[in-house]
Amino acid sequence: MEFTRTRTGFDLADCDFLKTIMMLAVILYHSICLWNGNGWHLMPRESSTILAFLCAFLNSIHVYVFTFVSGYLYFVLLTEHNRYGNQRQAILGRAKRLLVPYALMLLVTMPLVFALERQSLTMLLQKYILGIAPSQLWFLLMLFLVQTAFLLLGKRVYENVKFVLFLVLGVYCIGLLGEKITYDYFQIWTACRFALYFYLGGLFRIWQRATCARVPAVPAVLAEAALFGLYWLSKQQPGRLFTGIAEGLLFLCTLSGIAMALALTEAFAGTACYRRLTQKSIYRFFCKYSFPMFLLHEQLIYLSNFALNPILPTAVLALVNFVWAITASGFLSWLLGRGETTRRLFGISNQSVCATQTP
Repeated sequence: MEFTRTRTGFDLADCDFLKTIMMLAVILYHSICLWNGNGWHLMPRESSTILAFLCAFLNSIHVYVFTFVSGYLYFVLLTEHNRYGNQRQAILGRAKRLLVPYALMLLVTMPLVFALERQSLTMLLQKYILGIAPSQLWFLLMLFLVQTAFLLLGKRVYENVKFVLFLVLGVYCIGLLGEKITYDYFQIWTACRFALYFYLGGLFRIWQRATCARVPAVPAVLAEAALFGLYWLSKQQPGRLFTGIAEGLLFLCTLSGIAMALALTEAFAGTACYRRLTQKSIYRFFCKYSFPMFLLHEQLIYLSNFALNPILPTAVLALVNFVWAITASGFLSWLLGRGETTRRLFGISNQSVCATQTP
Protein backbone atom coordinates (compact mmCIF):
# COMPACT_ATOMS: atom_id res chain seq x y z
CA MET A 1 0.00 0.00 0.00
CA GLU A 2 1.54 3.30 -1.04
CA PHE A 3 0.48 6.53 0.62
CA THR A 4 0.53 10.08 -0.68
CA ARG A 5 0.62 13.35 1.19
CA THR A 6 -2.86 14.55 2.09
CA ARG A 7 -2.26 17.49 4.42
CA THR A 8 0.40 19.69 5.93
CA GLY A 9 2.27 18.28 8.89
CA PHE A 10 3.54 14.75 9.44
CA ASP A 11 1.60 12.37 7.24
CA LEU A 12 1.56 8.77 6.08
CA ALA A 13 3.73 9.62 3.10
CA ASP A 14 6.48 10.65 5.53
CA CYS A 15 6.61 7.35 7.42
CA ASP A 16 8.91 5.74 4.86
CA PHE A 17 11.24 8.72 4.96
CA LEU A 18 11.48 8.74 8.74
CA LYS A 19 11.91 4.97 8.95
CA THR A 20 14.65 5.06 6.32
CA ILE A 21 16.52 7.84 8.14
CA MET A 22 16.22 5.94 11.42
CA MET A 23 17.53 2.78 9.74
CA LEU A 24 20.61 4.74 8.66
CA ALA A 25 20.86 6.15 12.19
CA VAL A 26 20.85 2.61 13.63
CA ILE A 27 23.66 1.60 11.27
CA LEU A 28 25.62 4.74 12.18
CA TYR A 29 25.07 3.99 15.87
CA HIS A 30 26.44 0.46 15.57
CA SER A 31 29.32 1.75 13.42
CA ILE A 32 30.51 3.86 16.38
CA CYS A 33 29.23 1.70 19.24
CA LEU A 34 32.77 0.45 19.89
CA TRP A 35 33.51 3.89 21.37
CA ASN A 36 30.44 4.11 23.63
CA GLY A 37 32.70 4.29 26.69
CA ASN A 38 32.19 0.68 27.80
CA GLY A 39 33.46 -1.22 24.78
CA TRP A 40 31.41 -3.44 22.50
CA HIS A 41 32.44 -7.05 21.85
CA LEU A 42 36.00 -5.76 22.25
CA MET A 43 37.66 -2.60 23.51
CA PRO A 44 38.79 0.12 21.08
CA ARG A 45 42.45 1.03 20.70
CA GLU A 46 41.66 4.56 21.83
CA SER A 47 38.67 6.30 23.37
CA SER A 48 36.67 9.12 21.76
CA THR A 49 34.48 11.47 23.77
CA ILE A 50 32.88 12.84 20.59
CA LEU A 51 31.86 9.41 19.36
CA ALA A 52 30.69 8.41 22.84
CA PHE A 53 28.48 11.52 22.92
CA LEU A 54 27.09 10.85 19.43
CA CYS A 55 26.54 7.20 20.32
CA ALA A 56 24.50 8.12 23.41
CA PHE A 57 22.51 10.71 21.45
CA LEU A 58 21.57 8.27 18.68
CA ASN A 59 20.70 5.61 21.23
CA SER A 60 18.20 7.97 22.84
CA ILE A 61 16.28 8.41 19.59
CA HIS A 62 16.43 5.81 16.82
CA VAL A 63 14.58 2.73 18.14
CA TYR A 64 12.08 4.90 19.99
CA VAL A 65 11.17 6.68 16.75
CA PHE A 66 10.94 3.29 14.99
CA THR A 67 8.51 2.03 17.62
CA PHE A 68 6.50 5.26 17.59
CA VAL A 69 6.10 5.11 13.80
CA SER A 70 5.15 1.42 14.01
CA GLY A 71 2.37 2.36 16.43
CA TYR A 72 1.31 5.22 14.17
CA LEU A 73 0.99 2.87 11.19
CA TYR A 74 -0.73 0.20 13.28
CA PHE A 75 -3.46 2.66 14.24
CA VAL A 76 -3.85 3.79 10.64
CA LEU A 77 -4.44 0.23 9.49
CA LEU A 78 -6.64 -0.61 12.48
CA THR A 79 -8.87 2.47 12.54
CA GLU A 80 -8.83 3.67 8.93
CA HIS A 81 -8.41 0.50 6.87
CA ASN A 82 -10.25 -2.05 9.05
CA ARG A 83 -7.23 -4.36 9.31
CA TYR A 84 -6.56 -6.91 12.03
CA GLY A 85 -10.17 -8.06 12.35
CA ASN A 86 -9.01 -11.68 12.61
CA GLN A 87 -6.71 -11.66 15.65
CA ARG A 88 -5.33 -15.15 15.13
CA GLN A 89 -4.44 -14.47 11.51
CA ALA A 90 -2.93 -11.10 12.39
CA ILE A 91 -0.74 -12.59 15.14
CA LEU A 92 0.42 -15.35 12.80
CA GLY A 93 1.23 -12.66 10.23
CA ARG A 94 3.33 -10.78 12.80
CA ALA A 95 5.14 -14.02 13.72
CA LYS A 96 5.93 -14.64 10.07
CA ARG A 97 7.10 -11.07 9.61
CA LEU A 98 9.23 -10.83 12.78
CA LEU A 99 10.02 -14.23 14.29
CA VAL A 100 10.95 -16.04 11.06
CA PRO A 101 13.70 -13.48 10.22
CA TYR A 102 14.78 -13.67 13.87
CA ALA A 103 15.24 -17.44 13.61
CA LEU A 104 17.03 -17.18 10.28
CA MET A 105 19.44 -14.55 11.58
CA LEU A 106 20.29 -16.75 14.58
CA LEU A 107 21.76 -19.25 12.13
CA VAL A 108 24.23 -16.55 11.05
CA THR A 109 24.78 -14.64 14.28
CA MET A 110 25.43 -17.44 16.76
CA PRO A 111 28.28 -19.12 14.82
CA LEU A 112 29.80 -15.71 14.05
CA VAL A 113 29.73 -14.55 17.68
CA PHE A 114 31.14 -17.90 18.80
CA ALA A 115 33.99 -17.65 16.29
CA LEU A 116 34.86 -14.03 17.08
CA GLU A 117 34.26 -13.85 20.84
CA ARG A 118 34.70 -17.50 21.88
CA GLN A 119 31.63 -17.31 24.09
CA SER A 120 30.44 -20.50 25.77
CA LEU A 121 27.51 -22.45 24.38
CA THR A 122 25.54 -21.68 27.54
CA MET A 123 26.08 -17.95 27.07
CA LEU A 124 25.05 -18.13 23.41
CA LEU A 125 21.89 -20.02 24.29
CA GLN A 126 20.98 -17.47 26.96
CA LYS A 127 21.67 -14.48 24.73
CA TYR A 128 20.05 -15.67 21.50
CA ILE A 129 17.71 -18.62 22.13
CA LEU A 130 16.32 -17.19 25.38
CA GLY A 131 16.55 -13.68 23.93
CA ILE A 132 18.40 -11.98 26.79
CA ALA A 133 20.76 -9.99 24.53
CA PRO A 134 20.33 -11.12 20.90
CA SER A 135 22.28 -8.27 19.24
CA GLN A 136 20.05 -6.00 17.12
CA LEU A 137 17.48 -8.81 16.88
CA TRP A 138 16.07 -7.82 20.27
CA PHE A 139 13.93 -5.30 18.40
CA LEU A 140 12.08 -8.09 16.55
CA LEU A 141 11.18 -9.94 19.75
CA MET A 142 10.11 -6.74 21.45
CA LEU A 143 7.94 -5.55 18.57
CA PHE A 144 6.27 -8.94 18.18
CA LEU A 145 5.28 -8.94 21.87
CA VAL A 146 4.05 -5.35 21.73
CA GLN A 147 2.01 -5.81 18.55
CA THR A 148 0.56 -9.08 19.83
CA ALA A 149 -0.55 -7.37 23.04
CA PHE A 150 -2.25 -4.58 21.11
CA LEU A 151 -3.90 -7.05 18.75
CA LEU A 152 -5.37 -8.85 21.78
CA LEU A 153 -6.65 -5.54 23.16
CA GLY A 154 -8.52 -5.01 19.89
CA LYS A 155 -10.73 -1.92 19.63
CA ARG A 156 -10.16 -1.01 23.27
CA VAL A 157 -6.96 0.75 22.23
CA TYR A 158 -8.99 3.61 20.74
CA GLU A 159 -12.38 3.16 22.40
CA ASN A 160 -11.02 3.32 25.96
CA VAL A 161 -7.94 5.50 25.65
CA LYS A 162 -7.62 6.49 29.32
CA PHE A 163 -7.73 2.89 30.51
CA VAL A 164 -5.18 1.70 27.96
CA LEU A 165 -2.90 4.68 28.60
CA PHE A 166 -2.86 3.97 32.33
CA LEU A 167 -2.29 0.30 31.49
CA VAL A 168 0.78 0.94 29.34
CA LEU A 169 2.16 3.39 31.92
CA GLY A 170 1.81 0.71 34.59
CA VAL A 171 3.38 -1.89 32.31
CA TYR A 172 6.23 0.57 31.62
CA CYS A 173 6.98 0.72 35.35
CA ILE A 174 6.82 -3.09 35.57
CA GLY A 175 9.37 -3.25 32.75
CA LEU A 176 11.73 -0.89 34.57
CA LEU A 177 11.48 -2.96 37.74
CA GLY A 178 11.74 -6.29 35.96
CA GLU A 179 14.99 -5.33 34.24
CA LYS A 180 16.57 -4.64 37.63
CA ILE A 181 15.61 -7.90 39.33
CA THR A 182 15.94 -10.58 36.64
CA TYR A 183 17.16 -11.31 33.12
CA ASP A 184 15.21 -9.91 30.19
CA TYR A 185 14.10 -13.26 28.78
CA PHE A 186 12.65 -12.94 25.27
CA GLN A 187 12.80 -9.14 25.73
CA ILE A 188 9.65 -9.20 27.88
CA TRP A 189 10.73 -6.31 30.10
CA THR A 190 11.88 -4.29 27.12
CA ALA A 191 8.50 -4.88 25.45
CA CYS A 192 6.81 -3.61 28.62
CA ARG A 193 8.70 -0.33 28.27
CA PHE A 194 8.35 0.10 24.52
CA ALA A 195 4.59 -0.52 24.55
CA LEU A 196 4.25 3.08 25.75
CA TYR A 197 6.04 4.48 22.68
CA PHE A 198 3.99 2.25 20.38
CA TYR A 199 0.75 3.50 21.93
CA LEU A 200 1.88 7.13 21.84
CA GLY A 201 2.40 6.73 18.09
CA GLY A 202 -1.19 5.56 17.75
CA LEU A 203 -2.53 8.36 19.94
CA PHE A 204 -0.57 10.88 17.90
CA ARG A 205 -2.35 9.67 14.77
CA ILE A 206 -5.75 10.04 16.45
CA TRP A 207 -4.87 13.52 17.77
CA GLN A 208 -3.44 14.56 14.43
CA ARG A 209 -6.57 13.54 12.52
CA ALA A 210 -8.73 15.47 14.98
CA THR A 211 -6.67 18.66 14.98
CA CYS A 212 -4.45 18.62 11.84
CA ALA A 213 -1.83 20.13 14.15
CA ARG A 214 1.89 20.34 13.49
CA VAL A 215 4.77 19.71 15.88
CA PRO A 216 6.68 23.01 16.26
CA ALA A 217 10.26 22.46 15.07
CA VAL A 218 12.23 25.07 17.02
CA PRO A 219 10.83 24.22 20.50
CA ALA A 220 11.25 20.50 19.79
CA VAL A 221 14.91 20.88 18.81
CA LEU A 222 15.68 23.18 21.75
CA ALA A 223 13.97 20.81 24.19
CA GLU A 224 15.93 17.84 22.89
CA ALA A 225 19.23 19.77 23.03
CA ALA A 226 18.60 20.95 26.59
CA LEU A 227 17.37 17.62 27.92
CA PHE A 228 20.12 15.59 26.31
CA GLY A 229 22.77 18.03 27.52
CA LEU A 230 21.48 17.68 31.09
CA TYR A 231 21.34 13.90 30.70
CA TRP A 232 24.92 13.74 29.46
CA LEU A 233 26.18 15.89 32.33
CA SER A 234 24.23 13.86 34.92
CA LYS A 235 25.51 10.62 33.45
CA GLN A 236 29.11 11.70 34.10
CA GLN A 237 28.51 12.29 37.82
CA PRO A 238 29.04 9.56 40.44
CA GLY A 239 26.40 8.48 42.92
CA ARG A 240 22.92 6.96 42.90
CA LEU A 241 21.22 10.34 42.94
CA PHE A 242 22.75 11.39 39.64
CA THR A 243 22.13 7.93 38.19
CA GLY A 244 18.43 8.29 39.00
CA ILE A 245 18.35 11.82 37.57
CA ALA A 246 20.07 10.59 34.39
CA GLU A 247 17.50 7.80 33.96
CA GLY A 248 14.63 10.25 34.33
CA LEU A 249 16.21 12.68 31.87
CA LEU A 250 16.82 9.85 29.40
CA PHE A 251 13.11 9.04 29.41
CA LEU A 252 12.32 12.70 28.67
CA CYS A 253 15.00 12.67 25.95
CA THR A 254 13.28 9.78 24.19
CA LEU A 255 10.03 11.75 24.08
CA SER A 256 11.66 15.00 22.98
CA GLY A 257 13.71 13.04 20.43
CA ILE A 258 10.52 11.65 18.88
CA ALA A 259 9.00 15.13 18.81
CA MET A 260 12.15 16.51 17.18
CA ALA A 261 12.18 13.76 14.53
CA LEU A 262 8.53 14.44 13.69
CA ALA A 263 9.02 18.20 13.62
CA LEU A 264 12.10 18.10 11.39
CA THR A 265 10.40 15.63 9.04
CA GLU A 266 7.35 17.92 8.81
CA ALA A 267 9.55 20.92 8.08
CA PHE A 268 11.66 19.12 5.47
CA ALA A 269 8.68 17.41 3.82
CA GLY A 270 7.33 20.69 2.54
CA THR A 271 10.48 21.54 0.58
CA ALA A 272 11.43 20.92 -3.04
CA CYS A 273 14.58 19.15 -1.82
CA TYR A 274 12.44 16.54 -0.06
CA ARG A 275 10.43 15.89 -3.21
CA ARG A 276 13.60 15.50 -5.28
CA LEU A 277 15.23 13.25 -2.69
CA THR A 278 12.27 10.89 -2.40
CA GLN A 279 12.29 10.39 -6.18
CA LYS A 280 15.94 9.38 -6.32
CA SER A 281 16.67 5.71 -6.91
CA ILE A 282 19.10 5.48 -3.98
CA TYR A 283 16.42 6.69 -1.57
CA ARG A 284 13.86 4.26 -2.95
CA PHE A 285 16.44 1.46 -2.67
CA PHE A 286 17.06 2.23 1.01
CA CYS A 287 13.33 2.53 1.60
CA LYS A 288 12.60 -0.84 0.03
CA TYR A 289 15.46 -2.71 1.70
CA SER A 290 15.54 -0.95 5.08
CA PHE A 291 14.30 -4.02 6.96
CA PRO A 292 16.81 -6.60 5.61
CA MET A 293 19.60 -4.02 5.93
CA PHE A 294 18.61 -3.63 9.58
CA LEU A 295 18.77 -7.42 9.98
CA LEU A 296 22.20 -7.81 8.39
CA HIS A 297 24.29 -4.75 9.22
CA GLU A 298 25.44 -5.41 12.78
CA GLN A 299 27.09 -8.74 12.04
CA LEU A 300 29.02 -7.08 9.20
CA ILE A 301 30.28 -4.44 11.64
CA TYR A 302 31.45 -7.21 14.00
CA LEU A 303 33.72 -8.43 11.22
CA SER A 304 35.22 -5.03 10.42
CA ASN A 305 35.74 -4.18 14.10
CA PHE A 306 37.60 -7.40 14.85
CA ALA A 307 39.66 -7.20 11.66
CA LEU A 308 40.51 -3.49 11.58
CA ASN A 309 40.40 -2.21 15.17
CA PRO A 310 44.07 -3.11 15.76
CA ILE A 311 45.31 -1.19 12.71
CA LEU A 312 43.03 1.75 11.87
CA PRO A 313 42.66 5.10 13.65
CA THR A 314 39.34 5.77 15.38
CA ALA A 315 37.80 8.15 12.83
CA VAL A 316 38.85 6.00 9.87
CA LEU A 317 37.48 2.79 11.40
CA ALA A 318 34.16 4.46 12.24
CA LEU A 319 33.83 5.68 8.65
CA VAL A 320 34.87 2.30 7.23
CA ASN A 321 32.33 0.55 9.47
CA PHE A 322 29.50 2.75 8.22
CA VAL A 323 30.37 2.55 4.52
CA TRP A 324 31.05 -1.19 4.72
CA ALA A 325 27.80 -1.90 6.60
CA ILE A 326 25.68 0.19 4.21
CA THR A 327 27.30 -1.25 1.08
CA ALA A 328 27.46 -4.90 2.10
CA SER A 329 24.03 -5.07 3.79
CA GLY A 330 22.49 -3.25 0.81
CA PHE A 331 24.07 -5.69 -1.64
CA LEU A 332 23.04 -8.74 0.39
CA SER A 333 19.51 -7.35 0.74
CA TRP A 334 19.32 -6.86 -3.01
CA LEU A 335 20.44 -10.47 -3.52
CA LEU A 336 17.79 -11.70 -1.08
CA GLY A 337 15.21 -9.64 -2.93
CA ARG A 338 15.95 -11.45 -6.17
CA GLY A 339 14.36 -14.72 -5.05
CA GLU A 340 10.70 -15.23 -4.24
CA THR A 341 11.39 -17.46 -1.23
CA THR A 342 14.09 -15.27 0.31
CA ARG A 343 12.02 -12.16 -0.35
CA ARG A 344 9.15 -13.70 1.58
CA LEU A 345 11.30 -15.01 4.43
CA PHE A 346 13.09 -11.69 5.00
CA GLY A 347 10.02 -9.49 4.61
CA ILE A 348 11.10 -7.65 1.47
CA SER A 349 8.23 -5.92 -0.31
CA ASN A 350 7.82 -5.96 -4.08
CA GLN A 351 6.89 -2.29 -3.88
CA SER A 352 9.53 0.44 -4.00
CA VAL A 353 7.73 2.24 -1.18
CA CYS A 354 6.35 0.15 1.65
CA ALA A 355 5.00 2.36 4.39
CA THR A 356 2.92 -0.37 5.94
CA GLN A 357 5.79 -2.86 6.11
CA THR A 358 6.92 -2.01 9.61
CA PRO A 359 9.75 -4.05 11.13
